[in-house]
Amino acid sequence: MSDLASRIGEGVLIASGFNHWFVKRSLQVANVTMRQRGRVVSPVVKLYRLSPDLSQDFAIRALLVVLGSGGDVWPKEQLDVLRYTQMTLQLDDAAIGALERDLDAGLEPLLADANLSDSAKQVLEDYLVLASACYPTDTNDGAYAKQLFPVRGSGEAELKKRIADQRRRIS
Repeated sequence: MSDLASRIGEGVLIASGFNHWFVKRSLQVANVTMRQRGRVVSPVVKLYRLSPDLSQDFAIRALLVVLGSGGDVWPKEQLDVLRYTQMTLQLDDAAIGALERDLDAGLEPLLADANLSDSAKQVLEDYLVLASACYPTDTNDGAYAKQLFPVRGSGEAELKKRIADQRRRIS
């Protein structure tokens, strides 16, 4: 009987250790996901607080224009930015699909219609720099910077540096 009790005790210890490791790892992954989501959602919420009259799809349209300039293939991290923004703005996939046809016009028409304050433009630029920085390499930074220029008139070199700095911070 003591041999059986010893084996059961060892099994309980092993199961308990594995359970502890599994829960700890699951919480670490959840923490990373929530931090990523918060980094994206926070400027979107702030943008709409600063400019409550913005159309519901403004941030998504701006995001599609900027990230679309980098090519047709987006990495998972940029798709996550799109999905987090979509969830925050409560837009469905059909609404996103309808917006994708207006990518070639650039940000100028969007910004002209929005009439953003300087602080709202700063928040929008910060959000779009973050989204641009989610591309794993700097190959598209020039294209992103060109699209971002009209937001506040920041120079392309400055924008490329901000994208690179943000990429280092989030990686």
